[in-house]
Amino acid sequence: MIIGARVPGTGWTVFVGGVSARSGEIPGGAVFLSQVHGNRVLDSPEALSEGDGMVLPADGRRFPGVLTADCLPVFAVWSDRVGCAHAGWRGLVRGVVESLLAAGGGPPG
Repeated sequence: MIIGARVPGTGWTVFVGGVSARSGEIPGGAVFLSQVHGNRVLDSPEALSEGDGMVLPADGRRFPGVLTADCLPVFAVWSDRVGCAHAGWRGLVRGVVESLLAAGGGPPG
């Protein structure tokens, strides 16, 4: 399940993947990055690390989150990992989706 919640007064939407919660709730295990409109995808990052994508173990302890205004949230789920990317036009041109797939070991299947 992917949850999206608008942040009042900001124009932002927060997306969190792989969780079950009521709409508008952000689970405690959500990990968000300091997004920079690039193509850097991190493996099991600490919260607020600089990058535009991440891959985490699908163990139910932490969940990837992404903030968007006019960018796309891209989620990928593998058998043992889950990931997301913040994909604006700059990130798309720089290959952020390809970087996400590479970080997860290839296209999910």
